[in-house]
This record gives sequence, structure tokens and C-alpha cells, in this order.
Amino acid sequence: MTKEDKRKARIKYMTHKRDAWRRKIPFEITFEDWLEIWILSGHWDHRGKFPGGYVMGRIGDVGPYAKNNVHIITSHQNALERTVPKVSCVLCGRIIQFCQLTNH
Repeated sequence: MTKEDKRKARIKYMTHKRDAWRRKIPFEITFEDWLEIWILSGHWDHRGKFPGGYVMGRIGDVGPYAKNNVHIITSHQNALERTVPKVSCVLCGRIIQFCQLTNH
């Protein structure tokens, strides 16, 4: 990745972080981790909210943007995750999706 590519990537990172802040979602990923997640996904060049585009979504669309709580999925998959009903676990209080099983 060239110096210019990295500069552009940092702008995209800052935009993502700002958008999360506007939505009141904690953003706990460093630039280096954010970029690594994208690069390793193989979808860096396919990022975007357009049909067939990829986004960094939170697992189950809950919790912070954190290294262990994000995955790269299509924008369509992300929209579906937002619409799945969520409930709080009676044992630990974490928000879980109806289809998830938890291990305590």
C-alpha cells in the first residue's frame, strides 16, 4: 500500500469513526486494526453501501465497533442483521439475538 493509499484509508477510517460517534456507537478499533481487518477480508476494493458492496458490521448489530466484534459482510447482510429482534440474556444481561445460543 502506497503512502497515498494509506492516507486515503485513514480518511475512510476517520469517516467511519465519526459516523459511529454520530450514531452513539462506541468505536474501539485502531486505524491499524481497522485496515488489517479490511485487507485480510479481501474486500477492500469492494467497500460501500451499494448493492453487492461490503461494510464493516458489528456482530449481531450490537455492542461497540471493536476488533473482536466486527466482521466484513455485504451491505444486504448488514441490513438483515439490523432487523433481527434482540433480547437481553437473563443470565448475563448481554443483548443477544433470538437465534443465538450463549454459553455461560
